Amino acid sequence: ELDVPASLTQVPVDLKPTGSLSLLVETDEAFDPRKSSVSVIDSRGADRAMEQAPFGRPARLDSAGRYRIAALEAGRYSVRVGLGTGVLSDHELSVVIEDGRTTEKRVKGR
Repeated sequence: ELDVPASLTQVPVDLKPTGSLSLLVETDEAFDPRKSSVSVIDSRGADRAMEQAPFGRPARLDSAGRYRIAALEAGRYSVRVGLGTGVLSDHELSVVIEDGRTTEKRVKGR
């Protein structure tokens, strides 16, 4: 909810260019990707994936190994996929989000 004084006829809104990130993590069939975690760290050190959790979008892969986050401000991010099994390695990669585009990344779990 936005409270606007009656004297204002216009409300300034600062909209930043945004894009989205789509991840696919390929692992062997014995691994349950829902036990993983995803971090999407912006240039200020904020984890944008964790910010989505209160809105019902947990920072983990679905059962098919997919993760998607929309409305990321355009820019460079560090993405970490924590597989946390002791068998499969965690992965970290750098991604660039462009305005109006979906950046797709594929990670092979080893």
